Amino acid sequence: MQPDTHRPRRRTFVLAFAAALVLLLLIGVGVYGLVRGPAPHPASGLPASPDPGRHDAVPSPTPGPLLLTNNPEQFA
Repeated sequence: MQPDTHRPRRRTFVLAFAAALVLLLLIGVGVYGLVRGPAPHPASGLPASPDPGRHDAVPSPTPGPLLLTNNPEQFA
């Protein structure tokens, strides 16, 4: 009987095909994530702000002066 010489070539083809399929799947998931955009904020259910540096809400008050102390718990 003659040995099967096509077996290694077939195995290489199947592995290359599987690797290409996984790569295409990862690219597809990445493109979908880029097209979909950021997820909404979980607490409010509203879409994420396009400009996180700009807030229309009232700014929080500035903290008071820091008192000098040697007590680390009071400082914290």
